[in-house]
Amino acid sequence: MPATNHALPLDRDLAAAGIGLVASPTEAAKAAEALLRRRYRWADAAGAQTLVALGGDGFMLSTLHDMLE
Repeated sequence: MPATNHALPLDRDLAAAGIGLVASPTEAAKAAEALLRRRYRWADAAGAQTLVALGGDGFMLSTLHDMLE
């Protein structure tokens, strides 16, 4: 999901800091992702230096593994 909040204050522009957002396919994670995407501008996950992973421990570990490859 691309970042769309281009007129946000700098403290809400996490893309500038290279921070991306990913979410597991669970209902709770997707709801939290939608809320956070409305509030903040995120870097594209593929190019991010840091990722915020929303989900359980398994999803977080899978995300970490994917970033290290």
